[in-house]
Amino acid sequence: MHPSLRGIGVLIGTMALTCTMTAAAHSSTAQIGQVQFSIVYHSGKPTKSVTLTCLPTGGDHPDGEAACADMIAASGDVARIPPARAACLAYLDPVTADAVGFWNGRFITYSKEFTNEGCARVATGGHVFNF
Repeated sequence: MHPSLRGIGVLIGTMALTCTMTAAAHSSTAQIGQVQFSIVYHSGKPTKSVTLTCLPTGGDHPDGEAACADMIAASGDVARIPPARAACLAYLDPVTADAVGFWNGRFITYSKEFTNEGCARVATGGHVFNF
């Protein structure tokens, strides 16, 4: 092999390794997730569900940007999202708020009962169950 071509081969190999390492470092810090959120009514009303994809934001969640921001801040753990600065109305229409999916390659799940849908929204930051 001609010496100048060998140098180009080394340069291309070094660039490829650098790109691979940069992509790996970026993917380890990027918080990519796909989650299905559901509200299950104890009264027998039909269950409501939406999907949310983050980085990039997608799915059919109507408040996707804000829901992704909450999920990213909580590292994909719905239980770690702080409550919204709002009050929920005190009426009894029990629901279970569920979330199931993947965040940064790990399986996540969340399930909690609330007195009503509004309280589920407020307790989880106001966005992820806002549909």
